Amino acid sequence: MPLCCPDNSETLSGCYRKQCPDVTGICREDAFRIIRLAKIRGLQKTAGDYISEANELSIEITLEILNDNLTHLLEFMNKLKETEKEIMDQAIALWDTKIYSEKDLDDIQFKVAELIQTFEGCERDLSDLYAMEKALQMFHRFCLQLKDDQLTWTQFHKLAEKLVKEIKVNFEEEELPWSIDEILPRFINNITQQRNEMSSTWVNNIKSECTLIFTMKTIDANHLYTKTNNPPPYITEHDMKDLSKINTQIEEHLNKLAIEWLIEKFRELPDSSKEEFLERVKGILEGDHSKKT
Repeated sequence: MPLCCPDNSETLSGCYRKQCPDVTGICREDAFRIIRLAKIRGLQKTAGDYISEANELSIEITLEILNDNLTHLLEFMNKLKETEKEIMDQAIALWDTKIYSEKDLDDIQFKVAELIQTFEGCERDLSDLYAMEKALQMFHRFCLQLKDDQLTWTQFHKLAEKLVKEIKVNFEEEELPWSIDEILPRFINNITQQRNEMSSTWVNNIKSECTLIFTMKTIDANHLYTKTNNPPPYITEHDMKDLSKINTQIEEHLNKLAIEWLIEKFRELPDSSKEEFLERVKGILEGDHSKKT
């Protein structure tokens, strides 16, 4: 704030000593601990006003405290300008960012959130950051919805098409650092690959279990058979073909177990029951044969 002093230099010097600004209070290092651009700009204005006043006074008087204050203020002003430049450079750098993966998405989302806090109180500067934040949130939801492992492949492709249209409509008039036409197909490809890998892993686990099929008891073979007949929705067409072959092996083993079980039970029957059993089987076979002919 301006000094209220007479015009003569001697009285002016004494007046400045009494009314000189608290430069230490103005040039506080804690101004840089939690960076807020509005605060940085406000401090630049305050420091600039004091510098102008000190420069005017230095023409009329020579005073050590005045020179010291001016030096501190100029150093502080330079640091404020450097800090503002760093902030603006970080914001500008967002326009050169690339998104190839969900990790890139998370990293950029974190940086945008930080800058929104930094630009708090500077509404005109925030508009681009808000648009970026909105886009990044939609990209994140896009990935999250498509990564639902309960989606069949048909549902997956239909949902992807629907979400792409929705995002394009939302950003028809917005300028973003990233091309929606490049990013969304890239995410679809990435998630498709993840689903393929999940399918392959699931079938390979089944294959590992199936290596023991011929040593399995009926209860274990039935459990495996139930499992192979209820594959996850993300299983691929290629893996379904392998699964069909595995099912055939399990069915053959279960049929073999059933025959062995019947033979064992047959042996336990008394002779009279054995004869009755054979007669019934004979009748069944003859009936089946006549149906075929």
